[in-house]
Amino acid sequence: MKQLFLSQHLVRIVIAFLLLAAVGLETTQVAKATGSTSISTPYITVTVNPDGAYTIVSTTPAWTFGGNIGHSLSNINVQTGNDHIGSYQEIVCNYNDGNGSSRGAGIRTYNAKPIVVFTDSYLSNTPNKSPFPRLSTYPGTPYHLTYSGIFAQATFTNFGFDSPWLYFDARGNTFALS
Repeated sequence: MKQLFLSQHLVRIVIAFLLLAAVGLETTQVAKATGSTSISTPYITVTVNPDGAYTIVSTTPAWTFGGNIGHSLSNINVQTGNDHIGSYQEIVCNYNDGNGSSRGAGIRTYNAKPIVVFTDSYLSNTPNKSPFPRLSTYPGTPYHLTYSGIFAQATFTNFGFDSPWLYFDARGNTFALS
């Protein structure tokens, strides 16, 4: 009976070792992954690359936005949650800015609404010399609206430095940069 107990105990130890080894191998493979990270909703697909490049693609209208943080990213992962707008998915990451200061960034999109929210976290004291997001690609719509000045004079020809920029097309498709 004692011998049977020892052999069962040995089998359990071997199984535990194999499970731990399998978990360790899986974790190592995930850590070595160098590909992009993507999230999708019915409205938006967000992709973030370890080199700092990111794209946001909407389905309707078929618009593409993109940019680059300008630094290598670490700790890239996907988070889910709910807030006052609704349920969301978010790609979050960390990086060191041009000053060597630790920063965090996130791109959130909502599952039931065509909304994208960028988050920029300063994890240490640093001047804002490399703000996020910095879009280098966005749709070339034929129209825009901004306002400027003390009385918020609306303009379709200039770009107000102190207001959001509203872009739109003849079909009423609109996006705001604020």
